[in-house]
This record gives sequence, C-alpha cells and structure tokens, in this order.
Amino acid sequence: MATNVISKITVRDVGANAAAVLAMPGDDARAPLMRVYGIARGIKLVTSKDRLTGTETIHKALMGDFRAVNMTSGMRYASGLLYLPAGVHELLLGPLEKAKADNESAEVQFGFDVFGRKSSSPAGYGYVAVMLGEDPKAVDAMTELETKLAATPGAPELPPPPEAPKADPAQGAIENKTKEKAPAS
Repeated sequence: MATNVISKITVRDVGANAAAVLAMPGDDARAPLMRVYGIARGIKLVTSKDRLTGTETIHKALMGDFRAVNMTSGMRYASGLLYLPAGVHELLLGPLEKAKADNESAEVQFGFDVFGRKSSSPAGYGYVAVMLGEDPKAVDAMTELETKLAATPGAPELPPPPEAPKADPAQGAIENKTKEKAPAS
C-alpha cells in the first residue's frame, strides 16, 4: 500500500475519528485511531489561530521522521511534523528537550497505538495511547522510579500490562485486540 506524504501527522489528518467511540457500547470502549511511530529530532514553535475563538496560541510540533497508519482503513502516512494528543505529546517533548540540552544531535525513537475513549470532557471523548516498545532515553528515569516503587516493602504486585494490538500483514491495517479498560485521566 502506498504511503501518503502529508504536511503534518495528527489524529484528524490521518482520517481517524475519535468521536466514533461515542457510538460504541460500554464505558470502557476504545475506538482504534492510529499507530504512530518515528524518530523525533527537534521541536518547532508554531503559532496557530483557534477556529472558533480566533485566539492565537503557540504549539510545539515535533520534527523528525514520522509514520502513521489509520487503524481502521490501513491508510499509511508520512510527515516531518507531528502533533500527538495532549499528554501523549508531552511524553516525547520532555525527553527530547532534555536530550537536546545534553547533545544537539540527540533523538528519541517511539511508537504508540492511539485510541479514542469515552471521557467526561465537554466533547465526551478523549484519547488513550499504548506505548509500543520503550526508548531507553525516554524512559530511563521512569523505569528507575518504577523499580524503586516496586521494591517498597508491602507494595502490592501490579498485574502485567495488556497485550499490544497486532498488525495484520495481509490487510496492512492494525487489528485492535485490546479489551482492557482505558486508564482514567
């Protein structure tokens, strides 16, 4: 399947619809949106104007080499700019900013499956992402903290993480096999 080169990768720009989760039964439903992965090499400050209010805001776009696959249609996309849903985006910005402060040529590799989920937001939905693999540069400090917390006397053992969705090579699409309840945010 051909890869579509687009100006930026966002949930909307890859044709995914997070609001689809609203029509799904159950409070823990997840709507598969996109698998996104790549190598973040820089940060670009971008000024945009809100379509409804006209208010100008500054956003930090990730720059690098990025790919996304719409988890419903299987359509593939590539771009040098990436915006992830709030909360997920910052998981990459922080480690990249820190790494760049120490080494100008630093980069952060990552992969996420992004799903829509029901929430109490005004729109009625939000996002949840499942990390695919772990970049040591991005998670060293968190892994160290998790190890310390697990060694705390009397701390209960946590269940293993859910199985990540599997790719269907025949279709080029991502099959969502995750049935666990989305974490609250």
